[in-house]
Amino acid sequence: MPRNKYQLTPFIIASTMAFGGVSCPKYPVTENELSRTPRKNRNIEQLALILSEGYTADTDVYDRLVSDISTIRAKDSRVANVNFRPKDDGSLLVEVSSGAEENILDGMDFDWNCLNKHFHATSVKKVIPSIISVRFKGVLDMNKVGTLYKSVPGVESVMPSLTTGGGSTICVVRDDQEWHYVFDVGSGDCIVGCMYHELIYYRADNGKEPILMETWTKSPDSAQPAWAEIYEKGCKK
Repeated sequence: MPRNKYQLTPFIIASTMAFGGVSCPKYPVTENELSRTPRKNRNIEQLALILSEGYTADTDVYDRLVSDISTIRAKDSRVANVNFRPKDDGSLLVEVSSGAEENILDGMDFDWNCLNKHFHATSVKKVIPSIISVRFKGVLDMNKVGTLYKSVPGVESVMPSLTTGGGSTICVVRDDQEWHYVFDVGSGDCIVGCMYHELIYYRADNGKEPILMETWTKSPDSAQPAWAEIYEKGCKK
């Protein structure tokens, strides 16, 4: 019987930590760190992740973002519904050799099973022949996690599943305890990339209420202010 391309592989999600008496290796991120994700506000956690150095978002960064962004949204209706737009959707696309595909999908690959257990994989799907999608419970740095999956024998390439189109987003640049927020409010055919952008710039000192600094609407006859050029780069991470 042909395998359903959307079949969830039960053995990969299983809790088995040893195979044939061999224990899984230690990974560069602890179970305690992984237990903190997902947090209550998953979208802000995704933003915190790109401002952090580890596999998961730093707790202090996340808490600061929640406080600042909540305050800004409460006082400025223009950004009340603006969310961060991540570069990927939180899953990996894994290309495997034809010889390894069956073992992986049948849950018979020890290294693969260990990674899925440790990083709390919740969905494993065959997308097309030799391409497997892996989705995770928490918010993780897909590039870092992908490097570990790349080490599995039979895996030929790994990449995050990237988001497409355009839309509004939030970018943040940190200067010690002074954080700069630019809310990019996009409009006009955002499915293929927004035609219009209004940038709303706030500055926030730690422990103080964020201050509206300036607003700028992109247009062909409007010169881009220096702050927009500098802080817009924060969205390119």
